Formats: sequence, C-alpha cells, structure tokens
Amino acid sequence: MEMDLKKLKMMAKNVLVVQDAKEKQSEGGIIIAETDTQRAKPQGVIVSVGSQVQTLTSGERVIWGDYAGQIVKEYKDGTVARVMTEDDILAVIT
Repeated sequence: MEMDLKKLKMMAKNVLVVQDAKEKQSEGGIIIAETDTQRAKPQGVIVSVGSQVQTLTSGERVIWGDYAGQIVKEYKDGTVARVMTEDDILAVIT
C-alpha cells in the first residue's frame, strides 16, 4: 500500500520534511555524486507541522543534523520523507 504523505497528521512538536534528492544531475542527465569532503547538511521543505510547533511553518526550507528524524518514505529518485521534532531543525533557509 502506497503511503500518502498528505494523510499524515503531525502530533505535538513533530514536523514532516521532504528531503532533497541526494544525487545531483547535470542538464545532460549525468549523475554527479557528492564526496564526503563536500557533503552539506541535509535539507528540504517542511510539508506538515504539529499543533505545538511554534517557530516553523509548512513550505519553509530547512537544514537538520545528519541523523535527525525517522524516515517514513523513500522515493526512487533519492528523495526521502522524514518525521522529526522541531528541535532537530538547525536552521531555516531564507
């Protein structure tokens, strides 16, 4: 059964974030892998927030730590959906 992220209701201080794909592609379709020395912190877009989240809103781009949250869905293109707490978010990208 395919999970619909829109049907997930975040509880308390949890947020649902869709992480950007890990692999980058050139315009010609060549996959460009990141090396460990070039690795940036994971980032993505908030899809849903719990009722007790005070500082974040849906649609904001955020950065979090490498091991934050729990993966709830993985897509074939490398995109990942994660549930994490508001405290796991390190920064909002403006």
